[in-house]
Amino acid sequence: MITPLPNTKPFQITVSAAANSFKNIERIKILKKNLEMRILAIMLALSALLCTLIVWIAFRTYKKQVESNYLTIVQSISLKALDDVDAASLALPESNPDYQNEIQKLTNLTHVIGVPDSAVFTFVEGQLHWLQDSDFSVSKEALADYLTAIPKANFESETYIADEAESLSLGPEATLESGAKYPSLCIPLTDHTGNAVGLVGLVIQGSGYRYQRLAFVGSILIVALPLMLVTTLLFFFYMRKSVTRPLLKMTNAAEQFKKTDLFSASPQKHALSNLNIHTGDEIEGLSKQLDKMGSSLIATIQQQVETEKQKQWLLSEMQTAENVQRSMLPTDFPKDLDLFATMNPAIQIGGDYYDFYYLDDHHLAMTIADVSGKGIPAALFMALSKTVLKFIITSGVSLAKALEMSNDYFCQNDYGGMFVTVFTGILDLNTHKLCYVNAGHNPPLIRPAADSDYIWLDTPPDLVLAVMGNQSYSEYSCQLAPGASLFLYTDGVTEAQNSEGNFYGEARLTQTINAAKSLTSKSLLAAIKADIDAFAASAPQADDITMLSIKL
Repeated sequence: MITPLPNTKPFQITVSAAANSFKNIERIKILKKNLEMRILAIMLALSALLCTLIVWIAFRTYKKQVESNYLTIVQSISLKALDDVDAASLALPESNPDYQNEIQKLTNLTHVIGVPDSAVFTFVEGQLHWLQDSDFSVSKEALADYLTAIPKANFESETYIADEAESLSLGPEATLESGAKYPSLCIPLTDHTGNAVGLVGLVIQGSGYRYQRLAFVGSILIVALPLMLVTTLLFFFYMRKSVTRPLLKMTNAAEQFKKTDLFSASPQKHALSNLNIHTGDEIEGLSKQLDKMGSSLIATIQQQVETEKQKQWLLSEMQTAENVQRSMLPTDFPKDLDLFATMNPAIQIGGDYYDFYYLDDHHLAMTIADVSGKGIPAALFMALSKTVLKFIITSGVSLAKALEMSNDYFCQNDYGGMFVTVFTGILDLNTHKLCYVNAGHNPPLIRPAADSDYIWLDTPPDLVLAVMGNQSYSEYSCQLAPGASLFLYTDGVTEAQNSEGNFYGEARLTQTINAAKSLTSKSLLAAIKADIDAFAASAPQADDITMLSIKL
């Protein structure tokens, strides 16, 4: 037996889908590189943002601390001034020894301040005095207004300094010759009654202050930037190892899988099954899914190939069976007799058959039968019944006896519940007498004379063959006139259905055959088949259609 080559069309779509799944490998590589660059850019941006945030928080903290320190310095000067300096003496002329003495006390206090680019002044009795040479200038009117706004303090100086100094607002702005302005920090000098009679002020130019801030920011950046850079690079290499490298590995495996011969590859061992990715996350899960996908794709394609081979083998066997079955049906129709027959199976092979053969020079035997079921089992039983019935009829027994013997033979064996309906007759071509037996088959149509229509032949059906043994069958006869016709058929004719489920029926068959009664047997069968096809339209053929016509 020759095994046919598989038809690859049914699984071409699967292979095409597999190819489409891997045809964008280069694009995946580019996406991988872009992903690496995006990860690096995002990490750098996050590091820069984090570094900026750290510097900003540190700077704010440092600035607050420095300002607090400066305020503490001013408070310390003021506290000492309140303890040691006589505010009334500061209101004396500058040439007065008492004034000089008190100024010297304040000067001594300012020497221990240690604040760069700063200047200390006193404002008492409307007089402004800078304790060091300074380029600052402060409005006396603004200082007077500030002094006037200070509330009376009815408590000890230490308590005042501790509780009230920080709540004072900044003093009037001091102006340099360049026009730059800086706020002053002013602490009041009080007399013995607690009234503010003067001010001690501190002005910080800002360059030293800014230098300290910049130095602090620089030190923070020196530590933070390398730390952020190292952290970024470590995280980048971690991401590259845990994400991008596995992706590249899967990409390369996918490209290798694309070149795999899926028809011969092993579903258990292929390019996607050797990834060995163990990241413990979704990437590892993706690699396992790729492995399953590759195995499933290979198994599916190979299964489809095998299924297609089996299908082609079965179709070949069915074609052979069809050829054998058709060869069993006689196609050498008599040239001196208008006889023709057709058999159209519902599937490739069927269970209907017709038969005709001469018993002698003027007796013609005709049979039409319908085996239950379709396909190979029905075809085998059809071949058996046709052979047995013909063998017994040609042995010379009567038709009734022939069907009885055939039925007993069939009932001796189990044919899977199959049975066969049979109409068989013998026509005497000299006398035109027809003898017939009906074993559960459809009644034929007969046209008694050339000038008459087709009518149903009165033939009470007996039991079908192969159902129950020891059955007797009745033989009937009728006399035909010259020009008479006989039409035999199976139930596939009258039980043909259209898309709405309606049957072709006996009434339409009678109408069609009478409309074409003048045609030859071959043309008559073609007309009936065409009308059945027109009736059924797009509805599939549900049963075998077999017909035989003879005209005298």
